[in-house]
Amino acid sequence: MADTSERIVILSAFLLVIIIVISQAMNLSDKFSPSEKTAIQIGRDFLDGVGRKTGKVLFIQHKEKEPNFYWDIALKSNVEWDRLDIWDRMLKWDRPEIRETRPCWVIRFEQAKRPGHFYEVWLDASEYIVVGGMSCR
Repeated sequence: MADTSERIVILSAFLLVIIIVISQAMNLSDKFSPSEKTAIQIGRDFLDGVGRKTGKVLFIQHKEKEPNFYWDIALKSNVEWDRLDIWDRMLKWDRPEIRETRPCWVIRFEQAKRPGHFYEVWLDASEYIVVGGMSCR
């Protein structure tokens, strides 16, 4: 009899853990709006694509920002020059209005293998293009 009651207790504990995990997963998916999720995915894809591995999202905010083209400058040693030249022409010369203060998604990611360190990407809120950001040293 004790063997059966022990199994029931273990099974109950296991089910409780499963319910908690599912509940947490549902809460995380509801944490961000669809437009925030889009901005987060674009920011993550951009950073991961240039070799900056991201961890969890520390925050996302909708803020007025003046583009600083941080990632353009920061990546000059890590990205093909041809790609940077296209980026420079597109944003800085062909699109001078991009330099003006504009509504942006500001997304801060924890660096994947450096807890306490971050990467930040600023995305133009209407076009979802990277116009700036920063990172900790």
